[in-house]
Amino acid sequence: VVWARGVKPDSGLEVSLGILHLTDGDARNVAGTGFGVDLRRQVYEGIGSKADINLYASIGYIKFSDTWHTIDVSATVVPIMATAIKADKNGIYYGVGLGLAVTRLELSGSSGSGSTSETDFAYQLLAGKNFSEKYFAEVKYFNGGIAGNTGLGVNIGAKF
Repeated sequence: VVWARGVKPDSGLEVSLGILHLTDGDARNVAGTGFGVDLRRQVYEGIGSKADINLYASIGYIKFSDTWHTIDVSATVVPIMATAIKADKNGIYYGVGLGLAVTRLELSGSSGSGSTSETDFAYQLLAGKNFSEKYFAEVKYFNGGIAGNTGLGVNIGAKF
């Protein structure tokens, strides 16, 4: 059996930190580059015809702030995902995740200020590499549903 990312089901938590550049659907910068934290744990082993896909549950926290067309934008996103990940023997892995993104946007400018909170369908695509049994790095595309809640990120992480 090839363990996804080298993690057996009875192992601990995976924690990753990274940066994510947030854009709208037209790839315009709307909230700059922010930081994120992701906590992930394997919850099921051996999905698929070859039993080589493992299922993970994760929750994250993403924070951004920037100025866009004289408007100060601050976004906080909490993605909650189920992610299927397939790994090869060389430590390369890829996956797709589906879930929800709870987003709070705060806007302020010369014409006033306001905020909104939404919960939307979210998805992510990711690819990564295990550098050892404990350390990994990955690139992910995240779409949190609402306009301006889409981005490309890079994370590094450790397994505990």
